[in-house]
Amino acid sequence: MDFSIVIPVYNSIASLAILTDEIHDFFDGKNFNYEIIFVNDGSEHATYTELERLKKLPRNSLNDKVVLTVIHLEKNIGQQKAIAVGLLKANGQFALTMDDDLQHNIISLDEMLKLSEKGSDLVFGIYDDYGINGPRAWGSKIIGAFFRCKFSVLDGKRVSSFRLIHRSVYSKLNPNFSKFFYLSAELLAYSKKPENISIERRERVYGKSGYNLKKCLLIGAKLTLYYGIIPKRWQSVKETNHYEKVADCRRR
Repeated sequence: MDFSIVIPVYNSIASLAILTDEIHDFFDGKNFNYEIIFVNDGSEHATYTELERLKKLPRNSLNDKVVLTVIHLEKNIGQQKAIAVGLLKANGQFALTMDDDLQHNIISLDEMLKLSEKGSDLVFGIYDDYGINGPRAWGSKIIGAFFRCKFSVLDGKRVSSFRLIHRSVYSKLNPNFSKFFYLSAELLAYSKKPENISIERRERVYGKSGYNLKKCLLIGAKLTLYYGIIPKRWQSVKETNHYEKVADCRRR
């Protein structure tokens, strides 16, 4: 398998069909095998129904080139852990993590691959700015400042949820998640050459961001505590073997 596209899903039924078609259109004509892994993070039943409908469409059915997998989690565990659950199921030489709201554009994968060909094992797609100059933007800057201070391998670069990850990095993820889990911090522990590319911020078509200044400040504090102060070996493991919490994981 060449690529695994991992997408956390939370009550986003309106965008899922569009996103799936965009991914297929991108790979159409390319000589790659790929899989799309949707991780339904405890959404309402309508999202379950939509994902099961998509899985049965002819374009998404199992063939020599594409596999569409849906993982339904019994309860909401949060975006970070939901993506990690998908990565633990991934088979690709590369994994691409992207959001379910259509802000990330699969077309950017072409530029990400150019950096991977030059030796990068973790490529973050970065907006030219943090968005509107308001509380949300300042919250993002606080999280970014932590990463630049903590991870010297970044060398001033930034992190995001739009990532191209080489298998040598994501395959080292520990399935026993600690109480507070932040995926970029986990991945950077194994990356030797992270890079950034500039990407376009598309308008959010459906839903709204769950991140505000208060939440970003809380994340910044927890990042400092769990990844900057408390050694990982002292952290209590609260959620183990998430596969035991998967209500339905069917592969077509």
